[in-house]
Amino acid sequence: MLRSAYHESFEIGKMQGNTWFILDESVAHAIDHLAEGFKDWEYLRHHRELNCFYECALKIPLIKSCAKALRRKHVLIDNDCYRNFIDCHHEVSAQLSEFQKQPDIQDN
Repeated sequence: MLRSAYHESFEIGKMQGNTWFILDESVAHAIDHLAEGFKDWEYLRHHRELNCFYECALKIPLIKSCAKALRRKHVLIDNDCYRNFIDCHHEVSAQLSEFQKQPDIQDN
């Protein structure tokens, strides 16, 4: 359901292609490691952290402007990832709640 929500958001233009790829990878990773629980947030947070590359690159005058541009792009993609992560999780949670409220066919 979550992958479908991400894909739908991508199709209607709520997220960038890079964002969709990252979020889809977070679901794939969570499914691959399901024995540990569904930890898509941990995967996303760990893989999107600003690393020391940016901090080091910003100190080198020759590549400082390039590093600033890359860091800005990284931050914008992060913002898109986190916003869509939250929106899609809320959407899926609402769908699951509605599904749980429906009477079971076997109960009739």
